[in-house]
Amino acid sequence: MLILFFQAAILLTLAFILFTLTNNGRSLMSLQETVDQLTEKLAIAYGEIVTEIGKLEAQVDAAGVAEQVDFSALQKAADMLDGIVPDEVEPEIAKRDDVDDK
Repeated sequence: MLILFFQAAILLTLAFILFTLTNNGRSLMSLQETVDQLTEKLAIAYGEIVTEIGKLEAQVDAAGVAEQVDFSALQKAADMLDGIVPDEVEPEIAKRDDVDDK
């Protein structure tokens, strides 16, 4: 009888662990999806900001007042935003030693 009790306790514990892992897995996936969405939005915003800065610089140049307008703080702020969004990196293809380069 005691063995059945321990088996039931073990099964209940395993069920609880599985339930916890499943729920945490969903939470982690949801968190990752949120992070991915925010990264995408930041990348879009950065592109739009850089485009608008370029348009503004062109207008200043066309007006002939470029030496009177300092874009350094604006560009620095845009660069900080760029640092938040990770650059996409092409995955390296592992080179196998057993394959000849012919």
